[in-house]
Amino acid sequence: MAPTRPAPHRLASGRPRVKNTPRKGPAKHQRVFTTYAKKLHVLQWLENNTIESTLDTFLKGVSGVARQTAWKKILHWRSQIDFITQAASSPSSASNRTIRSTGTGTTLDSAAEENIANWVCQLRSDGVPVSRLLLSCKALEVAKDLGLSTAQFKASPSWVDDFFRTSSDLRFRHRNAFSTAKPRAMSLQVEFNPSSKNTRSKTFTTLIKLG
Repeated sequence: MAPTRPAPHRLASGRPRVKNTPRKGPAKHQRVFTTYAKKLHVLQWLENNTIESTLDTFLKGVSGVARQTAWKKILHWRSQIDFITQAASSPSSASNRTIRSTGTGTTLDSAAEENIANWVCQLRSDGVPVSRLLLSCKALEVAKDLGLSTAQFKASPSWVDDFFRTSSDLRFRHRNAFSTAKPRAMSLQVEFNPSSKNTRSKTFTTLIKLG
């Protein structure tokens, strides 16, 4: 009797996988963000060439809906030529893909951050390690005293990182700032002259009282 082959494994039914799946159709370039330096370069090319030539130069092989989307995006850049030129001319924003306007993200004022910096230094001088979570809780407490809600100020990890870069009192590295070393024990050191009986007697009495 010939051996029977095992039945093939039935494919599991359920939700389709979303990872490592091939793209369905060509890229539409709808969520592609470009740096301000690249935007200015495209607009400068557009000044002496047609829109079709610009698309063929910077987006080779793009056609259909993707080409129409890129065409609209370049026209939108042209309407913001002054802002893009200013952003591309600054070394700090030329490589950025977007710039958040002032006031969009709420932060603490200088006095509040100075208060938090002094608090951290005081704890560390007492041998108390300060974690990132503890720092965030302290910042939220200060923000609450200033009338800011948790929706306005979140003390996010990016704020914690920026706090160390801008604080004038925290003159130490990030790892040393949050050292998990145990607090150092306080020790009393008394210097006295061994040849003096009165000094030895006073020192011994002091140590007995402290003990």
